[in-house]
Amino acid sequence: MVTVSISELKKFLHNSKYIKDRRVLPILYYVKLQCVGERAALTKSNLNSFLITEIDAGFDEDCTILIEEQSLVGCVNFSRKNDVKISIQGKNVVLDDGETITKCQAADIKTFPSVEFPHDPKKFRLDAEVISSLTLAKNHTLSGGETGLRDWKYFVHIVEMNKKKCVVGANGPISYFRYFKGDLPKFSLDPDVVSIISKFPELEYYSSDRYDYFTCLDTTFGFVKAEIKLPELETVVSKFKSDDSFVVDRKEIIRLCEAAIFMNSSALAPEVSLKEVDEKLTLTFEDVSGGRGKRQFLDFENKTYSVGEIMFQPKNMITALSSLDSDKVKISKIFGNMIITTDEDKNYIGSVMELARLIPQSQPA
Repeated sequence: MVTVSISELKKFLHNSKYIKDRRVLPILYYVKLQCVGERAALTKSNLNSFLITEIDAGFDEDCTILIEEQSLVGCVNFSRKNDVKISIQGKNVVLDDGETITKCQAADIKTFPSVEFPHDPKKFRLDAEVISSLTLAKNHTLSGGETGLRDWKYFVHIVEMNKKKCVVGANGPISYFRYFKGDLPKFSLDPDVVSIISKFPELEYYSSDRYDYFTCLDTTFGFVKAEIKLPELETVVSKFKSDDSFVVDRKEIIRLCEAAIFMNSSALAPEVSLKEVDEKLTLTFEDVSGGRGKRQFLDFENKTYSVGEIMFQPKNMITALSSLDSDKVKISKIFGNMIITTDEDKNYIGSVMELARLIPQSQPA
């Protein structure tokens, strides 16, 4: 018999919801309670990812019990007591909180997926700043796509560039690069993985040939590694330089872009125009109907060229500029892209792709 507090079980169940239910095998309906020596732990697995949480538990002898997750949730969520006693009685697992009894069918322990851990791996600390950067990079990745057919633009990466580690997220129209000086690992993560680890203030990372591991206190997540081939990103970023630039207020651009999205009445994505008119920088949105629009003049600094019309999708600009806390941003124009930097965070480089202008075809005489 094992005695576990309801609060310990709630802690595990809260984190286990991040392991998506694939239910490809009946055994994946179960979680494993393992008690060995002076340690007890609960494990949930869906074959591609797993969670292990060490818990405080009372037991007299080593044991392993598989508990149907739905029954465990039913016991914990509806219990009015502080503790639950878990035991195997015949062919059933019984959960008794002293007031109610919940039972489920026992399962063969040998069929539960094994969890592998590397021997003496190199470990890295991911602090709040790195985790935040991974989350921001996630917002710049492609969404959807069929598993197994997704390329590097669907993932968040830490790569080595210019002898520094760099967090990367890019989907074509927008990109995010942020450098870090510390010792960081190199990896590629599914955005869903980033969403999970972003819940924690600090993490310890290590890896094996097959898995990425993230540990915070008594909780460890494991995720099957993504097999991604990256392009030469260092070559790409090295071209993000231009003498044609100007400095503007970040929040003012976001404000107009948000207004454009709100006012747009078309199923098509709205477009915003940025151009210089009579030595003034002007942001303009016009609805496809031509009857609704908004124009805004921008204060600017350090403008080095005469700004021709630049068209872009406001949602892309909002995503890029929302990655920064700075008041002023420098926009440099090059190769059909707007490169975004700021003196307030010299480790950041972003980009927003310019929309191609539609050239009207000549009408026949």
